[in-house]
Amino acid sequence: MEYPKKALLLKSFLSGDQWDYEAVDALLEKEGVKSDYARWTARFWLMEMLSGGLLEIVEEEVDTGSHFGEGKVVSKYRITEYGRSRLAALVGD
Repeated sequence: MEYPKKALLLKSFLSGDQWDYEAVDALLEKEGVKSDYARWTARFWLMEMLSGGLLEIVEEEVDTGSHFGEGKVVSKYRITEYGRSRLAALVGD
């Protein structure tokens, strides 16, 4: 079954905590997309999931310029129990 990109992004956290750049890069590689627009869109989706209670931040650092840009904040996310239950209800996994 093919899932929407947001669901795939959330589903990637079932295997453990990830930095935003790790999750975004893995999603875009899997989807065969390489644009900056898609990269920033996927990062925005993570922020939406955070505000919706599906993810939580477990660590933050200032980017040295190797991920999203020097001085930007990068975050390590963890799926919440609510996120797990919503994902299971939506995609049945």
